[in-house]
Amino acid sequence: MLSKEYEKKHGISHSYEESMAFAQEFKDQLTEGQFEEMSWLINSNAAEGSFPSRDGLALLAKLMRGLISRDEYVAESFKFCKEMEAELHRSSQA
Repeated sequence: MLSKEYEKKHGISHSYEESMAFAQEFKDQLTEGQFEEMSWLINSNAAEGSFPSRDGLALLAKLMRGLISRDEYVAESFKFCKEMEAELHRSSQA
C-alpha cells in the first residue's frame, strides 16, 4: 500500500470522480477535443478499474499540448511506474 504522503504528492486516484476532478485542472490548457480525449481515456480506464493520477494526467496534457514528445512521455511514464513500484516495496517493508 502506498503511503498517504506519496498518494497526496502524486495525486493518486481511487475513483472515476477523483480522476475527473484532476482532469479539470488541465481543462483550460487543452482544446475542447483534447479535453474530450482525456475524459474518454479516464472513462476507458475506469471501466477496467484503473484511475489515472494527477501526475499521469499532467504528463498526458503536456503530450497533448506538444510540450513533450511521445518518447519523453513513455520515458516519464516508465519512470513514474518504477518510482511507484519502489514506494510500494518500501512501504511493504515498514
